[in-house]
Amino acid sequence: PTRLDEASHLIAALFPGAGAYRNRVALGRAAQLGDGGSGDTPLVYRPGSIGSKVVDTSLTYGEFDLSFFAALTDAALTEGGRTVSGQTFVDVGSGCGRLVFAAGVLWPALARCVGIEVVESLHMLGFEALPRASALLAGEPPQGDSYAHHERAAFSARQRPRLQLLCGDASSGLARVAGGEPVCAFAYSTAFASVGITLTDFSLACSTLPAGSRVVTIDKVLAIDDPCLEGSELLMTLEGPNAETGGSSIGYVWEIGQGQGSA
Repeated sequence: PTRLDEASHLIAALFPGAGAYRNRVALGRAAQLGDGGSGDTPLVYRPGSIGSKVVDTSLTYGEFDLSFFAALTDAALTEGGRTVSGQTFVDVGSGCGRLVFAAGVLWPALARCVGIEVVESLHMLGFEALPRASALLAGEPPQGDSYAHHERAAFSARQRPRLQLLCGDASSGLARVAGGEPVCAFAYSTAFASVGITLTDFSLACSTLPAGSRVVTIDKVLAIDDPCLEGSELLMTLEGPNAETGGSSIGYVWEIGQGQGSA
């Protein structure tokens, strides 16, 4: 099987059941409304939202097409002759960690695969799956797992990135992950806050990344004309499938420059 096949198999093993996706969507919807579904308990604090029914579209839950994710992220990791080995991948808005775990299969030479998710209930789904994901990637699945012996051997023969899931917002999470070294970040940003298609909060978060970092955004663009992202540039655009938006989306691959706000 290809690595994309292996990544799909891993995700299916970690999150089995026909209703698993619907359950994750329900958790995301509850976070949008600011409560656990009853109207009483805020899941995510947003100024002015407690006690109200303001819908925060930036918390819209979605699951991105895996093949399109692989194409975009591979371009961000390797464009210009870069090697994957030793790089850090970050999924901003990682939900249950689906793309983080997939990245560990798709690019085994990565040093780390990190997810940042602000909705605690979604983060916990991924956190609970993390030990099993690490075991599967190490070729040591729990007893009774559906993986065949040859599939486990294929995983165990490879270098494996360290998996990590963080609960928090994009700005603090990216600053914590980068630590002065360039990273490759992916953001399914279709519903992120923006003016037109220009991302606002996420552009500011990206301005804290070290120069040379690569960022993938979906359907919306970074504010590279803002001084905080001075020197940043668009490397490429790719169109690919996205059933959640009615057929397709556009992915943008960026390189962060030494703007006034970058590290």
